[in-house]
Amino acid sequence: KAEITKLLSGSDPPPFKLYDKDSTLIGLDDFRDKYIYLMFCNSYSYYCIREFELLNDLNSRHNSYLAIVTILVDDNRQSMKDLLKANNYNWTFLHYSSHPEIINEYEVKAYPSYYLIGPDGKLIASPAPSPLEGFEQYLFKTMRGRGDM
Repeated sequence: KAEITKLLSGSDPPPFKLYDKDSTLIGLDDFRDKYIYLMFCNSYSYYCIREFELLNDLNSRHNSYLAIVTILVDDNRQSMKDLLKANNYNWTFLHYSSHPEIINEYEVKAYPSYYLIGPDGKLIASPAPSPLEGFEQYLFKTMRGRGDM
């Protein structure tokens, strides 16, 4: 039963602690009291890179209540550092290498994959819409429905 229901709305998302570009361990608890837009991606994917600009815009407009967290599944952390050095992305990037099981725990089948986690730490959407699929409208509708807006 736990395996079938683990990613349903209202459930606790699988926990993790992953390293960012500065070798700081970061987990979901570091974003308590914010909505978390969790994205699994790889920096060599055209679709991921295309959405990074949209995420940059979302982050600049909504970072007071929305934390965007990208988990990169590149071969090594250096590619993450190179990506961030070459671009002006101002949200949290983590590398999966210290917890590779996270891919299976979140049942990631394609890149990019998105999840929305509420300020209470519970899953809201699994999967969540991508920025191109109307995530911003979905977020506002969700926030209104929860009384956060």
